[in-house]
Amino acid sequence: MNTIKTIWGCDMEEVFKYDDNETYEANFSTWFSMNTQERRLHKEEPYSEQIAKRVFNEMHGRKALHNVEDQISKFFIKEGESG
Repeated sequence: MNTIKTIWGCDMEEVFKYDDNETYEANFSTWFSMNTQERRLHKEEPYSEQIAKRVFNEMHGRKALHNVEDQISKFFIKEGESG
């Protein structure tokens, strides 16, 4: 989910907030789009997707691990239920 904040009466700017209900990839896609728009607005070169993934992983990489752990635990619960 994205939130809006105002800093000292400046224009309102969207701020990325990691959504734990979405996948890591969906969060990356949202962040990458927002970051690209922000960089263009400030006349900066947008990140390539490869660089953007590195930056996002530095900020949120631990979330990817939690996502994998959740998927593994769901798999084992399903396996245990069926047999």
